[in-house]
Order: sequence, then C-alpha cells, then structure tokens
Amino acid sequence: MAGDVLAYMDRHGLEQASILGHSMGGKVAMQLALDHPGRVDRLIVADIAPVAYPRRHDDVFNGLRAVDTAGLKNRREADASIGEFVTTADIRSFLLKNLVSAGEGKPGYRWRLNLDVIEHDYLNLTAAPDSEGVFEGPTLFLKGGDSDYLRGEYREEVMKRFPNAQMRVIQETGHWLHAQKPDAVAAVCRRFLEGKRDD
Repeated sequence: MAGDVLAYMDRHGLEQASILGHSMGGKVAMQLALDHPGRVDRLIVADIAPVAYPRRHDDVFNGLRAVDTAGLKNRREADASIGEFVTTADIRSFLLKNLVSAGEGKPGYRWRLNLDVIEHDYLNLTAAPDSEGVFEGPTLFLKGGDSDYLRGEYREEVMKRFPNAQMRVIQETGHWLHAQKPDAVAAVCRRFLEGKRDD
C-alpha cells in the first residue's frame, strides 16, 4: 500500500508531500516515510504505533458481515445489523461511509472496501512496519485520549524510528478520534503542517 501511495505521487508529479494516516493508514504512512524519507515533507500518524498489534477487530468484521448488502433497503438497516456487534455510534457511522449503492439500477448496496482481503491479510496489516529505515523529518503522533493503541511503552520504538516526533493527545476520544472530534484533530494537524510547535 505504501508503494501504491508512492506510485500515485509519481503519477501526479508530487516530488514531496505531507502524509497523514490513521490506524492502518498510519502504518502505510509510516512505511512510506521509512522507505522513502525524501518524499515525505511532514508526517502525521493518528492513533497507531510502529509495533505489531494482536487481533482486535473481530467485532467490526462480524458487524460488516452481518449486513445483507444485496437485500438492504436503506442505511438504517445496515446500522442496525452492525449495531449488534459494534455498539459505538461514531464507529458505526465511520464504517458506514464504506457502504455505497450497488450501482447501475441494481438493488441493494455493496462495500467499497475489499473486506475479504482485509480479513485474510489481517495479521500482515497489524504487523510493525517492515523497514530498518529512520524518518528524521517532522512527525506528529496523535493519540485518542481514551484509546490504548498508542501506549506509553511504545514511545521508545516511536522515537527510534521517528526521532523528530512530537505527540499530542485528543482528549475524550477513542481510536476513531478524527470521527469523534474532527475539528480538534484538524486544528492540531493544521498547526503542525504550518510548522508551529506547542512543546
């Protein structure tokens, strides 16, 4: 996936860019920065660390699989199906952004994401970045205040790979911090991208 981002940058003539990624996207962003540090101007990683994680999304997979996309009449039905497994409304709302019309006059809906591949390759996706590289550019790690994805014991690994990292906590949010407090996350990111430091 980091290679896909690099190919996109090449195709669009982007010699360098600031990159932001959340969760799995954060792992992709870290991999890109570690493998191609000259292509990343500033890096923002939201609520994930450069470590391997244990399996922890079975409730999400079960919720998504519970949705009868072909027979679905509306998003409310999908929300109810997912709700049997995922109780947090903000997370369900975020997941439902991947539900789109089946298209071309077909009944029902479909998932925009490739659920089969994500489930099959889950342990690859939760692995630590596969790189011995170091990214010395400006880096911001954002943590959801109530999330356990970015723990204190991961700080050493973060600083080893990203020595110019700063960390910010978005209070009263979980792992889906950008869905729960989008304005607060945007404000912190904007300050960082403008080169302003709060520490």
